This record gives sequence, C-alpha cells and structure tokens, in this order.
Amino acid sequence: MKIALLLHACVLYFSLTVVGQKKPIDSSAYKKWPELWNPYITADGRYVSYTLANRLTNENTFRLAAASNKWSKEFPGVMLGEPVADDKFFLVKSHDTLNLVKPGDNKTEQFKVLSYSHNKSWLFFQQDTAGLYFKRFGERSLHHLAGIGKIAGYHFFPKIKVLVVKVEDGEQFDIKIADLESGELATIASLLPVKFITEDTVNNQLAYVWGKDNAISVYDCANRRSAALLPGTGGIIKNYAFSFPLRFSKDGKRFFFTLEKADTTKKLELADVNIWSYKDPANRDAQYFGSRSAYTVSVALPGGQVTLLGGGEGSRLELLEDGGDKYALLTQDSLSPFRAGLTRSRLISSVDGTEIYRGKHSYITTPGLKYLLYFDGKDYQVHDLEKNEERNLTAGVNNNWTTRENGDYDFWNYIQGIVSWGEDNESVYVCDQYDIWKLDLAGRQQPVCVTNGYGRKHKIIFSLVSEGGGFNAMPGKIDGNKEIVFSAFNTLTKENGFYRKSPASAPGDPEMLIMQPCTYWVPVMPLSFAGLSSGFTKPLKAKHAAVWLLTRATATSAPNYLVTKDFKHFTQLTNNAPEKEYNWYTTELVNWKTARGIELQGVLYKPENFDSTKKYPLIFYHYRKASANLHAYITPQACAGCIIDIPTYVSNGYLVFTPDIYFFKGETGKSALEAISSAADVLVTRPYVDSLRLGIQGCSFSGFTTNYIVTHSSRFTAAVSASGLADMVSGYNSINTGEIKQYQFEEGGPYQMGGTLWDLPETYIRNSAVFSAPQLTTPLLLMHTTKDFTVPFFNAMEFFLAGKRLGKKIWLLEYGNNNSHVVMGKEGDDFTLRMRQFFDHYLKGAPPARWMTEGRSPNLRDTDAALDIDTSGRIP
Repeated sequence: MKIALLLHACVLYFSLTVVGQKKPIDSSAYKKWPELWNPYITADGRYVSYTLANRLTNENTFRLAAASNKWSKEFPGVMLGEPVADDKFFLVKSHDTLNLVKPGDNKTEQFKVLSYSHNKSWLFFQQDTAGLYFKRFGERSLHHLAGIGKIAGYHFFPKIKVLVVKVEDGEQFDIKIADLESGELATIASLLPVKFITEDTVNNQLAYVWGKDNAISVYDCANRRSAALLPGTGGIIKNYAFSFPLRFSKDGKRFFFTLEKADTTKKLELADVNIWSYKDPANRDAQYFGSRSAYTVSVALPGGQVTLLGGGEGSRLELLEDGGDKYALLTQDSLSPFRAGLTRSRLISSVDGTEIYRGKHSYITTPGLKYLLYFDGKDYQVHDLEKNEERNLTAGVNNNWTTRENGDYDFWNYIQGIVSWGEDNESVYVCDQYDIWKLDLAGRQQPVCVTNGYGRKHKIIFSLVSEGGGFNAMPGKIDGNKEIVFSAFNTLTKENGFYRKSPASAPGDPEMLIMQPCTYWVPVMPLSFAGLSSGFTKPLKAKHAAVWLLTRATATSAPNYLVTKDFKHFTQLTNNAPEKEYNWYTTELVNWKTARGIELQGVLYKPENFDSTKKYPLIFYHYRKASANLHAYITPQACAGCIIDIPTYVSNGYLVFTPDIYFFKGETGKSALEAISSAADVLVTRPYVDSLRLGIQGCSFSGFTTNYIVTHSSRFTAAVSASGLADMVSGYNSINTGEIKQYQFEEGGPYQMGGTLWDLPETYIRNSAVFSAPQLTTPLLLMHTTKDFTVPFFNAMEFFLAGKRLGKKIWLLEYGNNNSHVVMGKEGDDFTLRMRQFFDHYLKGAPPARWMTEGRSPNLRDTDAALDIDTSGRIP
C-alpha cells in the first residue's frame, strides 16, 4: 500500500513538474500554430486530402493520404491540390512545377508549366510561349501543338474535343481554336481588345466581349461559325454600361449579362454641400454611399433580341436553372422607411420578362419550380404555381419555429430553418429549435417530426449530415428509403455526436451512434469569439461509399481529421497538437440562477497549471450565449479582432468566464448585468477567485452591454469596451456607411428594444450608458475604429467626452485604418498589446504603460507609441 502511494505521489509530482515547465503563450507561439484546412475525401472513400496551414506565416503543406493511414504524400509550400478524372488523380502546383499524382502511387509525373488548365479528362499546359501540350489523364502519350503564342485563357469543349484559347498579343488578343484530334489550329478573332470569354460546353458555343463599346460576338465551335450578337451594350439603358457576362441558358438559346450604372456626372465648381430632403426615397442614403445598381439582360440566340429582366436599386435577380433558365426570381428590398431589410419577390420569365407571380414575401423556389416556399414569421407556406393557390404547411403544428421555448428574447436564436429537399421534390425538411421536420409541399400529409420529438425531450439540437458542400451548405436531397445521419448537440451537457435513422422515413426515435465531450460539428453553435473549432468543418461523405471524413476536437486537444464508416469506430489521420508545448487551459461548466430565478450556464477557463491555493484575477468575456463552447478548441491568435484571446490570457495566469445571458424585452443592458452579476456572486465564493480583481470585456454588441454594466455596477476593477454603443438615442437616429440604423433597435432587431424611440423613449434612455456616466467608477478603456460600419465613431466619442468631463478614469483608442469594428494588422496588434497592458496593471498589479499615465500628444503619433512601461511611479 505504501509503495502504491509512493508511486502515485511520484507520478503526480512528475506530471505537475511537466505542466510547470510548459511555456506561457506569447507572441512567438502564434507563428508556430498549425491549423487543418480544406478537407476532401475521394468519391470511393479511399483517399483524403487537406492542408496543414499557418495563417500568420503562410507556411502551408498540402497532404494527400490514404484513409487507411497506410500511404501519404506531402507537398511543402502548397496550399491546395485539385482532384481530377473522377478523383483518380490530383494536380498539385508547386512554383513552376505541376505534379500529376495518382493516389497510392509513390511516382509523380511532373511538368514545368507557364500556365495550365484541365477538365475531368484532359490536361492542357504551356511550358513556354511556343506551343501547347495536352494529354488525357491516365494516358502516357503527350501531344503538342506549335505556333500558338502565350495563352491567357483556356476554354475546352469536351463533346467535340475542341480547345479555344485566348492568346496575348500586347494589349490585344487573338482567339484561336484547336481541334485536338486532327491537330488543326485556326483563328476565330484577331487582334481584338477581348475582355471576357464565356463558354457553353453543352451546346458548343462561346461568347466574347470586346472593344470600347463592349460588343458581344458568339461563335459556334461545332460548325465553325461566328456571329455578331450586339455591336455595343452601352445604349440598352441610358447611363448603364456592360459590367460582366453571366452565362448562356441551359438550352443555349439565350445569353445573359449585366448592365451596371455608370458614373456620368460632370464635376462643377460648386460648394461642397450634400442636400437631404424629407422627400428623399427611403434608400436615398444608400444611393449617397454608392450602392450598386444593376440590370440583367437576356439576349435571344440567334437574332440578338434584347429583354430587360429587371433590376435597379435595392433589387437582386436570381436566374433559376430548373426549367432551362426560363424563369428568374426578382427580389426587391422594401422601401419602408421604418423597417429596412424587408423583402418581396416576383417570379418572372427570363424569355420575355413578363411577370408570372408577384408575392409579398421573400421566396425560395423549390426544385422543379412547382412551388414558391416562404416563412411568414409564424408558419411555413407555399404558393402552388400550377394551382395558383396559397397553402399553409404548418398550420396544425403547435411549434415555435424561430423562438426559444423558454421565452428568451435574444435576437440571436441560431435556428437552422430550411435544411434540405426531399428526393421527390415534393417535400422539404426544416428545423425548429431542436428537431427536424418533413413538410409535404403539396399539403396532402401532415408535418412529420423526423426526429420524433426526441430533440426537444432531451434538449438535443439535431442537424442534417449528408452529401453536400462545405460549412453549413444545404445537404443533398433526402431519400426517405435510405439512411439519414444527424449531427447532435446536447444543450445541457454540451456533448456532441451523431444519430441516425434507417430508413429516414422510419417511425420512432433516432438511434444514437456516439455522443462525447468534444466537438465534431455543431453548425448552430454561437461563434462568440475567434478561433473556435466547432462549426467550420462539416463531415464529408464519399460520393459513392459509406465513408466519412470529419474533424474531432476538445477544449484541450486541437482539431484532427478522422475517417469512419459507422460513426462508432474511427481512424485518426492527423496528430495536430501544438497546445502540448504550452501552459494550456481547462474548461468547467458552471450552472447558476439569476435573481429572477433564470437558470444559466457558462464556461470557466482555468490554466493547465492551476493551483487552487492561489488567488487569480478573473475576466468576464460575454457575448449573448457562450456555454456551448465548453468542449470547443480555441486557436490562439496574435489579434483576436476586438476581444481578449482566451488561451493567451489563461496561459498567463488569468481566469476567464464566458456566461450565457437571458434577455428580457427592452431590458437588454439590465439582462446582461443580472446574468454577469449573479455569475460573479457564485464565482467569488470560490477561494481561488480574487473578488477584488474582476475584469470585464466585450466587443460590438457586448461592448454596448459592457458600457451599461460598468455604469450600473461598481464591482469590476477594470473594463474594456470595443466598438460598443453608449447612446441608444443618437444611435437610433444615425446612418452609418449608407444604412439607417433604426430597425436594429425595434422589434426583432439585435438591440432588442422592442419598439421605436418615440414609442419607448424611457427604454432607450435606460439602456444608454451615457446617461449613467456619473455612476462610472470602473477604469474603462474604449476602442473604436474611425470608419466603423456598425457603430458610428461619434457614439463612442460621446461616451468618452462624458466620462472625461466627469473626471472618470477613461481612455479611448481610435484606429483609423480599419473599416469595421474588428481591428486587424498592425492596428490589431497595437490594441491587443494595450488591452493586455491595461488589464495587467489593474488586475495583476503590473506597472502601467506610459500611454496610460501621460497619454500621447497628437503631433507625436508617428514617432512615439508610448507603449513602454512608466517607471516613474505615476499611477493612471
């Protein structure tokens, strides 16, 4: 027994010694931090590819590997490889060398290239300007065509084995056509100022735009015929000019391009005055700030008959591929002066521009163009185009589709909404807060809860995992007769994993495959701060095999790639673990109640070398909801935008707590104060939390709530507020970068006031920190960018001047080279350092920096950063 205790003590001592020897994260660590990007799995599921990247140093390595982990090939200095020939090969370009790699084969075919292009079966490249080389993938023979010139663009027509190239000739170009079977080379157009070429490989034709008048010509590659489509595009709409070509229609009978408003104003020697009138249209402010105004043009082939499909200010046109591009959806922004952001849609003919249906909502067209689907704020509804009737799909379902069941008034609900279509094009799958439902577009069947209410019962959020694109892309269509896989996130325990139903239409509960204290993929997780691992890599399924490539991470282990066939057994492909060199962090889920009895959760971050006998300073970082990140990995960053970098702060001796906030209507600031104050009441009872060294930090929305909190509470020792509103009244009546801000405060807006300023003046004043500035006792550092497109800089200046006039300890850092509230580059590094110096002084007792004690004269801004430590003994 004594020997066992002795061994245990030795092991404990050794482990503590190892942890104690780990380095704190500093600026040198960021350059060493690798990340995994660009995952891909081949159609047969046998091979994967990905990039080991470093965003700071741009040192990347592309890796191609067997899913069995028995073969791999790496290409240092390469960001991405391209799968070709149905994944039988990969093209990897390194400097001037093009590598043709067959997965599983150690031999690599290499070509020196000046430029290259490819399609599924063919590779084209130039080694110099003398000629063109081409070959089929998998064939050994390499073909050559001489006398082409320097190629600036490739356009291949696989049906007729013809390649069209754009050849540079000074500032002009030749367009040449090469028959790959006969080796014949001919010129389509010579010495033209060609601007764009768009191909239609289905119908073997191309269009090119050329000349100062942006003429459009069409060439029939199969029959070797050229025709002028339009001699110029500038006269179609006065003061509108050719912008860019879109494409041919699916049937090849029409060509679409865009006209954009040209600047034809003549500059006069007039007074520099901008005139605003009550008669201005609601979007006049957007016009002033240069919003884009464009029209889409449809041109009939042959003949060149022009049809305008609509457009102009505040509109978007989407050509619909279903039905051979015969239809388009025109969405017009609302001109309501009090409710910006509302939209309405019209279905129009892309052949003659006639209106087929005009609606009051923003629609989604269903596959097959049989229905227009929309959400009216309460229910999912469709307009049946064939029957010309409206149909409520969810009228009989007692469900809150977009609101929280506990009544939380939070603007940010993270509801996924429409997630997939049925294989038969007659159904759609939608999500509520927890479960997934199948809705019958024809209205013949009642809504079916595919997950059988299991999500709501167990507080699990289900998401669809299926064939489809990357992050949060809509999955492929669901076949009710096949298996369906769900990502699952337990909102109580924060565990993440996978469930399934086989087949998808089977009754009953979904079957659990795996649930663990980690993150695989949580698409609805709030991205409360930078560098989270939780939602960026959706599991990828091999197209023709039941094999999946996915990511797994925990709070204490970096993301790594895994392969699985059943979501129960996994093969790990990577061993990325940069955090092992450093004093990392651990996480703890904290549960507590507010004074109103609301149950909340938050995450407490502690250093890996945590010592419960010591007292630590504690910083609250808050942004709506953050407890979902309990098992998420946070990549440390040199500049986290406008917030504290949690791994770095914790590694250097801080505790950080990220609480959830429950919001009440019209009490946004008070709600945040109640949540954080009640959390502080619980945490300061722990012996290792120093109740006299509590900090708070927030950015943007949480910059606003931070401003409110420190003007209504004196318990915090230091606070940093970045890009936050302080005056709701002036904020409500502001315009910033062309956007009226009023709707952001009203019902459904992010500031959650619940009504207009004139309906609720006291509510706006109560939530405005500037009106409570006399109560500010916490040393406060403000940060704002001059060109902030979200919160006007003058709003921060109001708060700063109020605090300065009242003799408060307040600083304002203004950064002029960033266009948003997130500072980047050298400005970001500067703010990161000053914020750390600020907290270190007030929460750790470090000497202050000179900018805190004496400021900096404006005439010295280019020569003196004042970042050095003030050794004079002065106190800020």
